[in-house]
Amino acid sequence: MSANRQTYYWNKPLKGRLRAQWIECLLSQLVEYRAGEILRKQQRVQLQHEIDRARKELVQKEADIKVERLRALLTEESFILTPPNPVDITEWISTSSGDLSIETIVSGFAIVGILTDTRVAEAMPTEDDPQIESCVDEELENCN
Repeated sequence: MSANRQTYYWNKPLKGRLRAQWIECLLSQLVEYRAGEILRKQQRVQLQHEIDRARKELVQKEADIKVERLRALLTEESFILTPPNPVDITEWISTSSGDLSIETIVSGFAIVGILTDTRVAEAMPTEDDPQIESCVDEELENCN
């Protein structure tokens, strides 16, 4: 069976869930940015009114200084994407892997042949066990 098919059972659902959480993070940032757009527009209009008033009411030199200061405040606020922090990413991974069904996990193991592994571990020789136990007992008694 191909490597793509073997990893399909694990990666596709897991990556799909991670991708959905990443998109949700992006959308929440965009919604927040869009919500602030009305306020930013109102601030731009207010600054433009102040610039117009300065041009009408002040002498040329004073008006130029005030207009320059006000125009510096008129900068456009562009959208800045904030990457998720490590805590968020860890939560996404935990949630996404926890959402995998038992069938998906079992299928992934079965595809790579892990569930059909019938090897038995050999027992280790226990000849030294009494010596090790007595050594440990002595060390414990020395601690008291």
